[in-house]
Amino acid sequence: MAAAAQLARESKVWLAAHAQAAAAVKMAARNGFRVIYRCTYADEEALMAGPKWGAVLMDMGHQLGQVREGFLADLLLVRDDPVAHFNRLRDADNLLAILQNRRFHKTPASHPAHAT
Repeated sequence: MAAAAQLARESKVWLAAHAQAAAAVKMAARNGFRVIYRCTYADEEALMAGPKWGAVLMDMGHQLGQVREGFLADLLLVRDDPVAHFNRLRDADNLLAILQNRRFHKTPASHPAHAT
């Protein structure tokens, strides 16, 4: 952490960290991290937090991080409710469609369960 903080100071960039334990929050503060997030999300919020806040931290919140007209988005269409069955996202058979950079890499029609 100290090495990253030193490099950030030399490069004149801000560092942000997510810390849960009190010791980790203090360590980040001692090392000059300018933004320290300490939060707990409900399951539904956790699925959106990464894309949304990642876009904001990259100063790209105006074009990333949301499913919205004009925004860039990578999307997964999953079998079942991803909140109730989060571990099922690890099984490729549960990913019914994958859209990345406006191109389908896996379409619902190409999935065996949806073949005609």
